[in-house]
Amino acid sequence: MGFHQQYRSPASALTLKTNDRDVAFYVQDSWRPNSRITANYGVRVNFVKRHDEIFNVDRENATQVGPRVGVSYMVTNDARNVLRASYGRLYEQTNGRDYITTLCRGAAARLDAQTDKYSTLANGVYDLTIMTPAATQELSGIEFNKNLHNPYVDEFVVGFAKQFPDASRSTLPRRIAN
Repeated sequence: MGFHQQYRSPASALTLKTNDRDVAFYVQDSWRPNSRITANYGVRVNFVKRHDEIFNVDRENATQVGPRVGVSYMVTNDARNVLRASYGRLYEQTNGRDYITTLCRGAAARLDAQTDKYSTLANGVYDLTIMTPAATQELSGIEFNKNLHNPYVDEFVVGFAKQFPDASRSTLPRRIAN
C-alpha cells in the first residue's frame, strides 16, 4: 500500500525560449588643441531588450550609456615618449546569461501542473490532494527586477609609452675597410 502518489502534466516542459536584442549606436571624435596633445571622446548607447517568450514577460528593457574620453600627450617632439590616459564605461555583452530564467524560478513556479495525493492514514485511501498549478505570466513577471541591466565596469587607464631606438639602425660608427 502506498501513501503518496504524484502526477505531472505535461510530462515534458519547455524551460527556455527567449527573444533578445541589443541595438547600439556609437559616436566619437577627436580634437587637437596643439601638435602634442590629442583628446578623443565618444559615447556608446545600447538599447537592450530581453523577452521571455514562455511567459510573455520582459526580463530586461534597458538603455545603457557608455561614455569614453581619452587624451594623449607627446612628451618629446619626436613622438618616442607618449603619455596616455582614458576612461570608459564598458557593459557586459547581452548573451550568455539565459539560464538564469530556469534558475530563478522557484520550485512552485513550474511550467507543469503537479498533483500530489496522500493517504493520511496509510491505508491506501488517498484522502488528501494538493495541486500545484503551472506558472503563469503574472507569477513570472514579478520574478524579474524591473531595473535589471547588464553589469558594467568603469575602466580608467593611464600609461606611458617609450619607443626605443631600432637596433638594426645603430648609430655607432661603422668601420670603413681600407
